[in-house]
Parts: sequence; C-alpha cells; structure tokens
Amino acid sequence: MTYDAEYDRLYRRDKIMGRSRTCDAQSVVLHVNSLLGQGWREADIARVSGVDKAHVRRVARAMPRRVRLDTAQALLGVQGESPIYVYRYKVLRRIRALMAMGWPHSILTEQMGFDTRSFAHNSALHTSRERLDASRRVYRELSAREGPSSFTRLAAQRQGYPSPAQWDDIDNDEAPEEAA
Repeated sequence: MTYDAEYDRLYRRDKIMGRSRTCDAQSVVLHVNSLLGQGWREADIARVSGVDKAHVRRVARAMPRRVRLDTAQALLGVQGESPIYVYRYKVLRRIRALMAMGWPHSILTEQMGFDTRSFAHNSALHTSRERLDASRRVYRELSAREGPSSFTRLAAQRQGYPSPAQWDDIDNDEAPEEAA
C-alpha cells in the first residue's frame, strides 16, 4: 500500500474539526441481513453496491462495530427484490395452489416452461427470478378457474395444499387463511 499524503491531510483535518468518517454499523447490519432474507446473495449486494464481497460478508455477520460512511451509504442504497434469485417457496406456493384447483403437473410444466414436478421435490432454498415471473403469470391466468383433473385436486387436498382463495397475499403470508 502506498502512502497518500492528501488522504492523510484530509483525515487529520476531519479529526481536528470533529467530523467522523465512520458511523455505527447496526443499521447497516440490519439492512444487509434484511436483503439476505429477501433472497439477495452477498455477491449480488457487493456487485450492486460496489462494496467488496468479503466486506459485505463481515457486515452481514455483524463483525465491524463501525463502518465507513461511504460504505454505509453504498450498502443502504441497495433496495428492492433480488435481481437474480428469490425464495423458492414463492413459486412452490403457486404450484401447490394451482394443483389444489385441479391443474396437473403436465399442464403446469407446459405453461411455466420448467418441470414443476421436479421443482416441487427440489430442496433448494432459492430459484431464479425467471421461474417466479413465469409462475406469477400462469397463476394469474389459471387461479380463477377449476383445472381439468379431479385426481390432482384430491391428491392436493390429501397433501393439505391450500387453494388460491385461501391466500390473502401468497408471497408474504406466513400461512393461508383457514378455509371457510
């Protein structure tokens, strides 16, 4: 690392004037962990914010008590849903709700563009944004009408899959409302 006289001069000036170049890390830690909870990956947060991935990891683990102001601003500036990955349950809930309406895997697979049977048995935590978008589109189209398969409807009922009518907000509800 090379010595930077200008940085040193500005640092001493800020210190004399009582200006801090760091802030408490608590709000930044909470924000980064909130993003991780929404399906963001550390690498995505690093790419969007311009902060090093290793530093994002340290902040997520609440290791620093203080962070630089520019780092805090960059990390707090990351907003919205993950650009690439989302929680798998958002897609799985839609698949199960459509099955409860009588839509079999064969039709759902054809409509969504991926194998819904394999997806339902996959144990991954995240899936792609494309799959979520496809499941949202198909859910909007099919959730208002009964599917053709009474066998699928009965199998879904035995498994306890809630129908679309039981969800108030299928993405954010903890559990579906009880059937009336």
